Amino acid sequence: MKILKNILMCCVLVSFLACEDGTEFTKTGLDYVAFTVSSASVNEAVAVTTQDGISTTTNGYYTVNVIRSSSDVSADLTVNFTVAGTFVSTSDFADAGDDAASTFASSAAGSVVIPAGKSQAAFTITAINDLFSSGNKEVVVTITGASASNYQLGYAQSGLGESLTLTIIDDDCPIDLSTFAGTYSMASVGTEGAFNEGFDLCASAARDCSGDVTLTPIATDPTGTTATIDHASFGNPLQIKFITCSSEVIVENSMDTWFGNAWFTRQGDEVIGSYNDDSKGIVVVVDVANFDEFDIILTKN
Repeated sequence: MKILKNILMCCVLVSFLACEDGTEFTKTGLDYVAFTVSSASVNEAVAVTTQDGISTTTNGYYTVNVIRSSSDVSADLTVNFTVAGTFVSTSDFADAGDDAASTFASSAAGSVVIPAGKSQAAFTITAINDLFSSGNKEVVVTITGASASNYQLGYAQSGLGESLTLTIIDDDCPIDLSTFAGTYSMASVGTEGAFNEGFDLCASAARDCSGDVTLTPIATDPTGTTATIDHASFGNPLQIKFITCSSEVIVENSMDTWFGNAWFTRQGDEVIGSYNDDSKGIVVVVDVANFDEFDIILTKN
């Protein structure tokens, strides 16, 4: 009888140490909450194809999974956490270790609920896909507590921690605007494929395109991607932004001051052009009323 009693007690103990799905886990004296991994990475942008077949890019994101070990999942469990991001290396945008909160977003504001009957919950960290070569970012997510006091944070013996380090991999292209600084000669001809292709606007419109165009990087721009270009014919300096991976430029203020002539109808952020990082040449495409598109061609002296 005593032997049978001991056998029955062992069976009860084994049953107690098993999850409802039959998977055994180790009791620690305290139940625990933890992340399923301690480190991961995500690209700043990911390529997607829409239903109509158009390829584009969108923000990269990572799903953070939080688990609880308890065999009793009859009640909700709120898990509190913090999220902090820093730049990994020094760039034109920031120094290593600087705050990088503006480069990502969390779908949960400081807490996530593991519902009754469930052993895990999830939220997302979304990278902000920008156009600036700012380097990798490191986002650290740390569990700070749970709504039930019997839960410990993480369980190191199983490799499950209360901290997750997510690296956001920058996918943008660097540019050194100091190599573009200096003077340029200017021409303006009809855009290839336009009605007035090859038409010399400066000569035909009796406008003076001679003299240097001066390009000056804007030192206060932390992204290192904007500059001003100035010429006597502009009326006011024009601010241009370099979109580095596509080698494009955007004029950020109105072009209607060029030659003091309202024929130039494109407004701020609408003027598109391109640049060549080898030759430092810049082409800005402008729309002249009744005359189609023209290229303003800047050739570095």
